[in-house]
Amino acid sequence: MTLEGEARWAMREGLVKGTKTPNYLEYIYPGLLNKIRANTE
Repeated sequence: MTLEGEARWAMREGLVKGTKTPNYLEYIYPGLLNKIRANTE
């Protein structure tokens, strides 16, 4: 399951207002993820 899939489900079920699925990539900061990944190696 993806965030986009959950958003489509919530819209289809009438749990949220809106008709456009958000682009969640705008909320992900790859630089921070790379820092976390570097700290685990």
